[in-house]
Amino acid sequence: MDRLTIFWILMAATVVLFLWGLAANVAIYRRGRGGPSANGALPDLRFGRVLRALLADGLLHRALLRESKWRWAAHTLFAIAFLLLFALSAFTGFFEEILRRGFGVETPFVLAVVDKDTPIMALLNEALGIPLLVGWLALVIRRYVLRPAQLRTEADDTWVLALLGIGLLTGYPTESLRLLAEGITPTAGHVSFIGYPLAQALRPLGLAWEQWHFALFFIHVLPFMALLVYMPYSKFFHAVMGPIVATVNALRREETR
Repeated sequence: MDRLTIFWILMAATVVLFLWGLAANVAIYRRGRGGPSANGALPDLRFGRVLRALLADGLLHRALLRESKWRWAAHTLFAIAFLLLFALSAFTGFFEEILRRGFGVETPFVLAVVDKDTPIMALLNEALGIPLLVGWLALVIRRYVLRPAQLRTEADDTWVLALLGIGLLTGYPTESLRLLAEGITPTAGHVSFIGYPLAQALRPLGLAWEQWHFALFFIHVLPFMALLVYMPYSKFFHAVMGPIVATVNALRREETR
């Protein structure tokens, strides 16, 4: 069984387990809040108002910016890069698995999107990894080095940051092993400004690159899958619900002014 087939089987199981946990979490939340009417009627959900509140409060967290520029920078840097990289992965996955493999569509545009070494795709994947790593490092420094008095660190926080760290720190090495396994030329690989130099540094080792890439690929993706399954039961769940709650609260505040 090839690497991507194994990946998609594991990914399907991961999504099912995540949705199961999400449904259980929402059911508990609704019971605890006394049902859907406990908070009163929903705010005005016109598209323009919702979009403005989602961007300003759900994604850019202007309330957090007023409270702490350091926390705001770390949170926003990580969250936006994570969302963009997730969207890019979903976009390329759709083109690869649905359009190309499913329906046999192989237009130049589809082939350019699914090719990881197309300049624009390589640059996006390479560049988005940097703010993710910087944001994760800022979170670690704040929680374990600066340690503000009001911040409580529990085992849950450590496990979440450890899973994120393993996944993020193996990203560029995984890419470098892919470049070596596929024999990417300097012309095609130069856009990968971190992965390709790392591949060149590893090349003299003369390892079985395909086998090493296969192994490191799963070391890279399995922490993210574990995190997704664990997310509904952890404090990291606020990463999913936080923007939604902040958006609704901002809309309600506008209506009470």
